[in-house]
Amino acid sequence: MGQARFQRARLGNLKALGFPIRRVLATGHVEGERSPKADAIEALRPVAFVDDYIAYMRGVPAYVHTALVLRAMLKQP
Repeated sequence: MGQARFQRARLGNLKALGFPIRRVLATGHVEGERSPKADAIEALRPVAFVDDYIAYMRGVPAYVHTALVLRAMLKQP
């Protein structure tokens, strides 16, 4: 599956939710000391980066606030 396909899908999803967004960057997954997302984040220079996979935080510049969202099934009483 190509990254362009994911970019189009994510852009469509975010626009459908009402986000005023013009562009989405999609990256692949590689092992190593630096996440491929770190390059995109450096280029965008955002204030914050939120992800649900801690490995994607590798190499994110220190000036970017990072938040890890944990996905877990909660037991219902």
